[in-house]
Amino acid sequence: MVRMRYTDPFEEVVNESINYWKSEGETFERICKVIFSISEYTIHTEIAEAADCSPNSVKKHLDRLTELRLVEKASGTKVARYRLNSSYIEWRALRYIIDEYSMEEIIERVEALEARQDSLVDKTGEIPTIVPAADVKMHESVGSRMEAANELELIKRRIRLYELARQAIENDGHLVSSEL
Repeated sequence: MVRMRYTDPFEEVVNESINYWKSEGETFERICKVIFSISEYTIHTEIAEAADCSPNSVKKHLDRLTELRLVEKASGTKVARYRLNSSYIEWRALRYIIDEYSMEEIIERVEALEARQDSLVDKTGEIPTIVPAADVKMHESVGSRMEAANELELIKRRIRLYELARQAIENDGHLVSSEL
């Protein structure tokens, strides 16, 4: 039997990216921690406040990260807004899975994720992504349903990524077969 590793490729890629840039110093590390925690476009001054850095330093580092495609800059706005480039992180996580996991480990991980997904659906029924306002009176169950919905979305994303890795391994490292 193959040993199951439950390393989270997303966390590994984010941590690897942060560690790579640690040589830039404490300011840069704080900026990275903030940018890796946001998903919505955010004004650089808000990022500076959260990272406890000067807005000019943050802007300089965010522009550099944008050039490297780790960060996206919103277009068509008067004030620069930035967010993590989740596509880049997913691509890096896909490469990590391909490089670190065997085909058997990928299949086992997908099976474990699918079992957890089935368990969540069995336990909570059909999980809504948005809880109707009328359900707010049952705030305790709403909270647990929303946690389950968030976990379910994460599981679906990870299954998709592991399946892409499986496909790439089957096609000699390419997502599309060279026989096309």
